[in-house]
Amino acid sequence: MRRQVDRSARAQASRPEHILRSWQRCESYGLAADSDPCADRLGSYELKLRIEQNESLYRRCRPELETLRRVAAGGEGVVIVADPSGLVLDSVGAEDFSRRAFEVELCPGWSWNERSRGTNGIGAVLMDLKPLVVRGAEHFLEPNRFLDCAAAPILTPVGSVAGVLNVSVPTSVASAYALGLVEIAIDQIEYRQFVGAFPQHHILRLHPDRELLGTPKEGVLVFDGSRLVAANRYGLAILNLNWKALGQHDFGELFDVGAHDNPAEYVSQAIRSSDGRLLYSGKRDVRPTALTVPSHRPQFERIALTRPVYDTAMGTDIERSLRVMECGIPIILSGETGCGKEVFARHLHALSSRATRPFVAVNCAGLPESLIEAELFGYLEGAFTGARKTGSKGLVREADGGILLLDEIGDMPLPAQARLLRVLQEREVIPLGGSKPVPVDFLLICASHLNLEELVAAKQFRQDLYYRISQFRMHLKPLREHTDLALLISELWLQTTSGDERYQLAPETLQLLAQHDWPGNYRQLVGVLRTLFALAEPTIAVLPSALPHEIAAAPPEANASTGKYFEAKTKAILKDVLDQHDGNISRAARSLGISRGTLYRRLIQPEGKKE
Repeated sequence: MRRQVDRSARAQASRPEHILRSWQRCESYGLAADSDPCADRLGSYELKLRIEQNESLYRRCRPELETLRRVAAGGEGVVIVADPSGLVLDSVGAEDFSRRAFEVELCPGWSWNERSRGTNGIGAVLMDLKPLVVRGAEHFLEPNRFLDCAAAPILTPVGSVAGVLNVSVPTSVASAYALGLVEIAIDQIEYRQFVGAFPQHHILRLHPDRELLGTPKEGVLVFDGSRLVAANRYGLAILNLNWKALGQHDFGELFDVGAHDNPAEYVSQAIRSSDGRLLYSGKRDVRPTALTVPSHRPQFERIALTRPVYDTAMGTDIERSLRVMECGIPIILSGETGCGKEVFARHLHALSSRATRPFVAVNCAGLPESLIEAELFGYLEGAFTGARKTGSKGLVREADGGILLLDEIGDMPLPAQARLLRVLQEREVIPLGGSKPVPVDFLLICASHLNLEELVAAKQFRQDLYYRISQFRMHLKPLREHTDLALLISELWLQTTSGDERYQLAPETLQLLAQHDWPGNYRQLVGVLRTLFALAEPTIAVLPSALPHEIAAAPPEANASTGKYFEAKTKAILKDVLDQHDGNISRAARSLGISRGTLYRRLIQPEGKKE
């Protein structure tokens, strides 16, 4: 017995630190080596939506995926791209080994985060945020121990996780080369993110070795004025910084330069760091000057804010929210209308252990008061006049196993509040017309733009329900309070265009957008960006007149001849769209995201005449 304990202790001591940490987390999750994976596969439609949401990631990975596909198919292994939650989006490689991987659900549609799969390459990377290898017996769950996995995170220019690239091979195959291949591929993918990006910022490309300028190994630093706001990992490493440095340092603090110098003066020049090291600077990438009319119209049902855009300081709040929610504690998201509460809730769902389980969003303000209880809690046949013969399980039961978002909960009628409180206390629901309780298991997120404390004081919201759901609150600030709105708009534009490098916001357009206070927050801003993309024109003058006057107005330096040019350009674009729809004004207007009347007025309006 003592020999067995000693052997176990020696085996544990020989494991790498990241493996020991991962095993400890797995034990804290309540997993055992013979546990069954706690995950469900996404249906084909849900997987398609998730792939579309991560289209920018997938497109940037495609060249490296093709290269690694040939390497894996020629040997014995598979290459995998996963999203920030650990959901496998694509898997390619050797046919025989792909079948073995399929048997343990290492294939598209399945989540491989640590909570559901134990220690594995994808899950461990999402926790440690660095390249690593998980070999055979280092996997926590026994069925996965035929795998050697080399994985690395794909990081955005602001340090958030865009996804994971993973190569898995059998334990019988030498896997030391795999991590090197993955890291080379990651360098290429992350380097490509800066091409054509940040048109209004100063970009400094540098390296102590002049020969490495212009390669993915060069450091890339992005400055808004003189403030460092984005970078790649090599740029931070050259200056001995980490991601927390973004937004915290000025150009003059990082380099031995004059007090009033700016980064643009040192492009293609030698420069010394603040500690005296000589660095060489390369050319900034060529800046596209304008958009062109796209050959196809964007599909707006696929263009939406798919993940929250936030500054680095908010990362800690997200981590805290996730930890609290995973413990079964309800979360309240507060903030103005349009500030992205549902998007934030979906992001928490994607990062949670229930990422492959249902996410059900309910707008409490949008349900008729007479039907809200039936919609939420379900009903049996004949429960009320007009009830469906088959009854309804209700939205609460639809969320069983997953996450329920009650948006605008402050608008929920008092009778429905009483039933909700009972559901939260008893963890079971009784449908209308029934008497038998049905157990439910869901995590709860509530959201409201109203002040719930004031509603409680006015007796418009139950005090006992408020105390039950208000154990942790997260406030989402409005757009006008963001410190770098231009950078945030640039990131939203990348989401809107799915990162298509052909379409860039002109600097004067970005500046004008950043100067607006956006009372409608993300909802209003995303709508404007969608319209810009639809018209494929980088100037504010082409936007529909329905926009607020201060946004729709031409830039101050525009003159009469410039205005006439933009009006003529706008009309030409609109006529081109109308021709694409065979003269059907309704279809053309829908494709542009504007009303039929607005399109008609724009087409018949004489040049030079304002609406």
